[in-house]
Amino acid sequence: MDHNIFISYSRQDFEIVNKFVTRLIEAGYIIWIDREGIVSGDQFKKEIVQAIKGSVVVVFFSSANSNASEWTVKEISYALKKGKAIIPVRLDDTEYDDSIDFDLINIDYIQCDNEHPEQTVERLISSIRNVINPHSIEIASKSLTESDSTTSLSPEISYQLGSTYFNSGNYEEAVIHYRFAAEQGLAVAQNDLGDCYFYGNGVKQDYNEAVKWYRKAAEQGDARGQNNLGYVYEHGYGVDQDFKKALKWHTLAAVKGYAAAQFYLGNCFLSVDELKNYHEAAKWFKLSAEQGYADAQNNLGYCYEYGYGVDQNHKKAKKWYKLAAEQGHAVAQNNLGLCYIHGTGVLQDYNEAVKWFKLAAEQGLADAQNNLGDCYRHDNGIDYDIHEAVKWFKLAAEQGHADAQNSLGDCYRNGYGVELNLKDAARWFRLAAEQGHATAQYNLGDCYFYGIGVDQDSNEAVKWFKLSAEQGLAAAQKNLADCYTSGNGVDQDFNEAARWYKQSAEKGLAEAQCKLGICLLDGNGIYQDYEEAVKWFKLAAKQGFTEAYNYLGLCYYYGYGVRQNHKKAVKWLKSSAEQENAWAQYFMGTYYASGIAVKEDYTEAVKWFKLAAIQGYAKAQNALGCCYYFGHGVNQDQNEAVKWLKLAAEQGLPVAQFHLGFCYEKGYGVPQDLQEAKVWYTKSANNDNKEAIEALKLLSTPK
Repeated sequence: MDHNIFISYSRQDFEIVNKFVTRLIEAGYIIWIDREGIVSGDQFKKEIVQAIKGSVVVVFFSSANSNASEWTVKEISYALKKGKAIIPVRLDDTEYDDSIDFDLINIDYIQCDNEHPEQTVERLISSIRNVINPHSIEIASKSLTESDSTTSLSPEISYQLGSTYFNSGNYEEAVIHYRFAAEQGLAVAQNDLGDCYFYGNGVKQDYNEAVKWYRKAAEQGDARGQNNLGYVYEHGYGVDQDFKKALKWHTLAAVKGYAAAQFYLGNCFLSVDELKNYHEAAKWFKLSAEQGYADAQNNLGYCYEYGYGVDQNHKKAKKWYKLAAEQGHAVAQNNLGLCYIHGTGVLQDYNEAVKWFKLAAEQGLADAQNNLGDCYRHDNGIDYDIHEAVKWFKLAAEQGHADAQNSLGDCYRNGYGVELNLKDAARWFRLAAEQGHATAQYNLGDCYFYGIGVDQDSNEAVKWFKLSAEQGLAAAQKNLADCYTSGNGVDQDFNEAARWYKQSAEKGLAEAQCKLGICLLDGNGIYQDYEEAVKWFKLAAKQGFTEAYNYLGLCYYYGYGVRQNHKKAVKWLKSSAEQENAWAQYFMGTYYASGIAVKEDYTEAVKWFKLAAIQGYAKAQNALGCCYYFGHGVNQDQNEAVKWLKLAAEQGLPVAQFHLGFCYEKGYGVPQDLQEAKVWYTKSANNDNKEAIEALKLLSTPK
């Protein structure tokens, strides 16, 4: 396109520069300006060179941003080399870059007056008119508000006016100018008019009309039009989805060096099953990334992180994520945060992770909002702040982020950072569960199982446990096995129980390993195998699961699956007893009372019996009662003996019922009461206690 002014500026100054450009176009000048922000690439270099060569004037908007830009400095250096007239407009007081300072030192500049910007614009137009003959400007005095304003414009100027209106948010006026230029056959205008129809800017959204204009631009060789036509074929907007046609049009644009097309072409090779080719994907992402295209930089980082089409290299992944992140790419910022969280390609640094998560989260990226919430919840890189965690979880959850919905449900269930609300907990768990989130399905199953925030419903609990279990969540597999064991919410089925315990156990869940061991020990739902049972008990015990200590102690006590070894039994039972397991405490008492594998010590025996008895373990209560009765390890105290025997007897322990009956018969620790003795002997005899049966006979025999 013919033009007479080249604009050299930094994209970071676009807002203010665009106001100058608008006035220049209104004054009738044809402008060349990079509106897409491509910063490198061979094709773009050629475009820059040709644009500067074809210009009469180069307007250099000097600022801290532009003087720090490698490309802006190169543009000015090349323009000076070609003898172009340069008009510097200083947006701030930043000195020129050293490499061009000497060449520009004697060129008058225009200082931008922020309080009276219109005066700066008029000074710029006046300076340009000293270089370009004003009589060559066809529309200098034309009013752009007239209804027939486009009829006297060239397609190029009409297109630039359309772009100016578009950038200022006046889409309807932009469409008028784009359409005029497009109908005159200007390819870039055809593409941009297609964009207006695609997004519904200034016109009613119409994918068919968008495709029509994209095709016109594409068939003229316009790279953006070709890429956009590829995009609509890729996704089926206004045309039947056709990946081969998408590939064709993306390729035509990509080989011209168009960075966006290179990215989309790479995406086709990465994501479309029938086109999948990771090496090609990485190749095109790299070409696009090297031009500074942030989406491609992020995806190239992804390829390096997971080894798609390139050798896996976490340092290179981090490098490309960072380049994209520094351009404000939210997904890349989140990915970079994850690198710092996990220490992949960088030293682990939670503070740095939080920094990048926050930048992405503030752009509304749900993944980053959830990750930031996790950091606040778990004190990763920042002070623990559950209220701040809930804030970010809620923002992500409201966007439908399943992880965040599950986390928010957990906060409501436990009152973390919010007022405890079980109904809200169940609601958020359900929203995540219905998206297939395995942990949320498990949590929702728990809600139904225990009636947390919903009516208790074992059948519904089993339904959600099963959905979660089928996705491989070990905790859900264990809970589902529990339901099959007890017949809660499902028909009792020991075979199914053992199958699910095994799947959970193989994933390393200690409780499931122990319960699988029990199935193997008892032969419930699975072949009886003591040695295999011991294997699983040991795996659970290794993780500190105290119930497994008990069963290992039991196996060594009786010689199930191992050679009988009371010392090893004591070792495992003591470990469990010290974790306040009543069953193990009772067994430790029996070992000290019998002197097997340890030195006989009734005082130590009483200690362990009492610890278990206080927890309500009936056998320990009976044993403790006997110690008080006989004065073993404690001062003899028949009243205290009766107290503990009665507690055990009331729990239905036959031997304790016999002992209590004996005390009533003889009047030991209680007033003699033969009728009460008969009551307890009868209860014990009904449980087949032979001593009680004999005592009952003797009591009933007349003397």
